[in-house]
Amino acid sequence: MAQLIKIQDYLSRYERDLYHYSSQFTRVKQHNWDRAKDYFYNGKQADIAELEESLTPEQSLFQKVKFFFKKDELVEIDKQYMEVALEKEEGEESFDAENLTTFVTDPKNLQDLKVLFLENVFQMQMRWATSTLFELSNADKRYFYDEKLQYFLKSFPDTFLLMYKPVFLVKKAPVEAEVILITPTETICIAMVEGKNGSVFQYSKENFWTELIGKDKKKVLNPVLGLNRTVQLVKSLYQSHNIDRPIRKVLLSRNGFFDSPKEPYQIDFIDKRNYEEWFYSLRRLSAPLKFNQLQAAEALLKHSQSIYFDRSENESF
Repeated sequence: MAQLIKIQDYLSRYERDLYHYSSQFTRVKQHNWDRAKDYFYNGKQADIAELEESLTPEQSLFQKVKFFFKKDELVEIDKQYMEVALEKEEGEESFDAENLTTFVTDPKNLQDLKVLFLENVFQMQMRWATSTLFELSNADKRYFYDEKLQYFLKSFPDTFLLMYKPVFLVKKAPVEAEVILITPTETICIAMVEGKNGSVFQYSKENFWTELIGKDKKKVLNPVLGLNRTVQLVKSLYQSHNIDRPIRKVLLSRNGFFDSPKEPYQIDFIDKRNYEEWFYSLRRLSAPLKFNQLQAAEALLKHSQSIYFDRSENESF
């Protein structure tokens, strides 16, 4: 399952410590998958009351930390240091406390278990991508049900780092990018072009393309414009941080076709005709996380916009 390191302009925990969270994610996910399978095969359902008593949710954890510092009259708190320290201490248990072995429906087989488990992991990823222990972004609820977002996360390996339509600051102005998938070997900028099943998208250099749906026609915004803007942003940020890695441009239509006499220079057109080949070539990539990959992700995170507020100022404890 790919790691969601950034979504829109929400504050991500990966911005606080990319190296810690990128390694913790795989370890925690594997630990809880083993626990879920143990429950499924052996019927070892945890005592929920005992689990909730022994494991601390984020809000209670913050409350305890807040009380501790007040009690000892410590005024200055390095939030970032405390946040990472608390996550290192509580992270795996906190993640485990999210009812990972008590699903809303009983899994009938291993495949059912995988589906339910991945949904739980997705919900955890959304929390990591929209909040920290001390801060919170006002995330649009639609992203918690975004099919395209779930597609990228649930389809690819843990070593893929996903930025989903991030907002970058360019000369202090916010600029929204397309999907950015940072793999161990390259960075893939992706613009999704999807309509009704079997739609044909006619390529044009103008601002609009034509979508053919049977005998009907529809104007759609030229996706190459946003894709080129995203690639230029990524290239510029990589250059400013002396990062050298391949950048690939992809126009992706899982359910339609592209009609173009000739593909534009350096853009891969992926539609129903070659989608499976492209999809499985990425899924088969077994390379581990690379230092250059983390450097690249860190550079992009540093220049992305984050809007958030302090939990202590906006939540009652």
